[in-house]
Amino acid sequence: MKRKPSLLRDDLATLVKRFASTDVVETMARQYANNVPKQLPLALIIDNERLKHLKIPHLELQKAAIAIDTNRDVAPIIVRPIADKFEIVLGRRRYHAALEAQLPFVSAIIQPFAEDEMMLTIIANLRQSRDSNALSIATLCKALQQEFGYTQQALSLVAHVSRPTIANLMRLLKLPTEVQRQLMKGDISYGHARALINLEPAAINKIVPRLLAEQWSVRQLETIIRLMDGHEFEEAISIVCNKEFSNLTIEKKRVVVSFSSEEACLKFVKRLHKQKIL
Repeated sequence: MKRKPSLLRDDLATLVKRFASTDVVETMARQYANNVPKQLPLALIIDNERLKHLKIPHLELQKAAIAIDTNRDVAPIIVRPIADKFEIVLGRRRYHAALEAQLPFVSAIIQPFAEDEMMLTIIANLRQSRDSNALSIATLCKALQQEFGYTQQALSLVAHVSRPTIANLMRLLKLPTEVQRQLMKGDISYGHARALINLEPAAINKIVPRLLAEQWSVRQLETIIRLMDGHEFEEAISIVCNKEFSNLTIEKKRVVVSFSSEEACLKFVKRLHKQKIL
């Protein structure tokens, strides 16, 4: 439910200004460093309600588990009180690694966050690793826009990206669920996902298995998608993945072809000349 505009006018502007600051993360870190962490029973801590549907990649959990096991530079998690529990704000990886290790307690700092302040805190903390946390940021931005009236321009200030980038991040949420899962796992990159967002679900489901099997670069994927306007799917792949040249890029006003060798380049030019294209 959206809050009334009259209640939003002042606190929205104040929060955006505060979280748009370039040193907000450092400021938060100093603030938390001055708080004495508590050993909270893991049973009293719950996952973040906004992000719990986004599964953390196994490799990330392994890294967090190793850090916890070796007691190496493990910062306390940040939680907020929710009824008789504590909800994760920062430190989801550490929390889930602790769950897997069946630890009875975890070091935590308790901070009373309002709902939108909690989401802005997470976005500010993730903005330096935007590409690997694109879906988390997109999920929170969508909630802030729909429930609290934040504009894309305000969100772009907080996330330190352009307004069109915020729009593209939020469009990731329209990708098929399986593709979103692959993005979270790191099987496809943010660049791949961004190239897919303009396609119909049927086309996406057709492309992604080949993308994963053949490990296309983002540039290859973008070029294949452009070629699909006038070619069959397999034909577009054949053109882009032709071994004679190592890279084909289709831009708005030009086509750039890079060859793996001078011999391959000459062979290609001769073929164009023979077909009276050149």
